[in-house]
Amino acid sequence: MIGMAFALLLQAGVVSPPALAPAPAPPLSTPPSGQSHPPGPGHPPEGAMHGLIAIFDMVCNRLFPDDQALNKLDAASELRSLKPSEVGDFLGKDPGRGWITAPGQPPIIITVEAPPIHACAVRMLGTDGEIDEAMWGRIVDAAKRRSGGGFTAMPPQDIVLGTMQTHVIGEQKRNADGSAETFYLMRMKPADPKKAPKAGIELRLVHQMVAATR
Repeated sequence: MIGMAFALLLQAGVVSPPALAPAPAPPLSTPPSGQSHPPGPGHPPEGAMHGLIAIFDMVCNRLFPDDQALNKLDAASELRSLKPSEVGDFLGKDPGRGWITAPGQPPIIITVEAPPIHACAVRMLGTDGEIDEAMWGRIVDAAKRRSGGGFTAMPPQDIVLGTMQTHVIGEQKRNADGSAETFYLMRMKPADPKKAPKAGIELRLVHQMVAATR
């Protein structure tokens, strides 16, 4: 799936084709070195988890917030555009659009919420909540540098909204004009502990940009 993320960048014109073809990604069923969890119920293959982070980096850190670049995802063979009703399943009444990985790939959902709170999110449902936080930290650090730095870590939060409980970590930069940029790593599960094991945990990676207020 890391190869798929690179293909999305090629189709969007963000990178140029390499002189030599990139090495193929390892099979999704083969855990990378240092990872011991085998694929199974509630735990997508480790390659899929790395693909989740890679797609977030390619789409939400490199294409977003450029709407013209994001438009090119509509033609990507690796993705299917979500119908408005499907987008509503993830964004509620907030305006936006989205895509899902094509059949044959572990299902990863991409959504882009329209301004004034402009947000790009990549999510995977029904996981056990484990993710390579070192890899996540590296791609966020690179994105922060491209944005000029100035970010601070946010205290971890546990939020219960309706029937869902969300654990949130992130880093944020607030500017004097009221604008802000934030990276979130969220783990969402039913607040009812009896339902949580069956539903699994939604992993959601978010890059959010808030417009200036003054």
